[in-house]
Amino acid sequence: MEKNPTEFFPSEPAEKEDSCAQKRRLLQALRVCTFALTEARLYLDTHPSDSQALAFYRAHEEERLRLEKEWARLANDTSTDTPNDCWDYVRTPWPWQSEA
Repeated sequence: MEKNPTEFFPSEPAEKEDSCAQKRRLLQALRVCTFALTEARLYLDTHPSDSQALAFYRAHEEERLRLEKEWARLANDTSTDTPNDCWDYVRTPWPWQSEA
């Protein structure tokens, strides 16, 4: 029985979860999703006509993209694909600073 990848990677954080906990949860979800994609890719190398494996790969690829966007939002990503020229990361706490 195939599960939807969103069952493994909840999009909503737990109530009253601090920013660091959200980032840890999201980073773990990204790691799990990336691992699943790597394994699926290896499997598809030897079973290219397996439609279930291909559907699994595509679903997890979409989920990883969603998780990466969420990570960029939480981590105040400064990549060049941001819509404005503002350096928002300097206005937020650094990773070693607690938000308590």
